Amino acid sequence: MYKDYVKEKESLETYENEHGFCAFNISSVARIMDIGDFYVKPEHRKDNVKSESLFNEIVDLAREKGCKKITACVDITQNNTELSVGALLKVKFRISHLDEENIYFYQNI
Repeated sequence: MYKDYVKEKESLETYENEHGFCAFNISSVARIMDIGDFYVKPEHRKDNVKSESLFNEIVDLAREKGCKKITACVDITQNNTELSVGALLKVKFRISHLDEENIYFYQNI
């Protein structure tokens, strides 16, 4: 049901496996995958292999769709900000910029 919701409300596509899911949009002009939501089940968060495998599958999907870059942002007013930032840095995202409420990340692929 979430898949249908984000598709209708935010025009996001989704990808999921047994460890979690990712909701994303791909710019048709710039061919950049922008991650809107990335969720790993709580029982898999401490298992870096499972978390990273989901991300690696997302990178493969982005490449298949012709993307050269993936972007994401973390809303610092949300819960678990430190975990989200740490997870992005662990899979080699770089900080692009920040504003009062968000930290923006990118990864060239």
